Amino acid sequence: MSYLLDGERAARLIEYKARDSRQPGFMAVVDKLLEKTWKAPLPEGYKGELQTMVNNEVMRYLLQLAASTNTSKIVRGQALLKLEELKSFINAQLPTAEPNLKANMLFALVQMDAFKADPSKFQAPASIAIPPGAPIGMPNMDFLNDEIVH
Repeated sequence: MSYLLDGERAARLIEYKARDSRQPGFMAVVDKLLEKTWKAPLPEGYKGELQTMVNNEVMRYLLQLAASTNTSKIVRGQALLKLEELKSFINAQLPTAEPNLKANMLFALVQMDAFKADPSKFQAPASIAIPPGAPIGMPNMDFLNDEIVH
């Protein structure tokens, strides 16, 4: 999910759509993602619980994308639009939803309200930088045993 809803990738999708209208663009990609997750029927049993988890991850990544100060304002705006559309969809489906789905929908609405109150709480955690050099216990590239000094 992190690759699909990445800020830089989303910006490229928007740019490509601007250059060539035949390209899907970021909003079309998110529409397809929501169609296959939140808007798809929830299976019963274990598969349904997995789908609920995936739905929550999709929403979490959209919230992080909309909150990210490192992402372009265009991407953030489009992510916000898709979140508002998802909120409208959830509100329309809520009265007739089954209890498990209704619980997940209520959780999503609470998360969206929390986002509106304080978007900074939804910033993605900073990536951990890999330290330079060879892994501990491995002297440089000698593990290749190719008799070439690296």
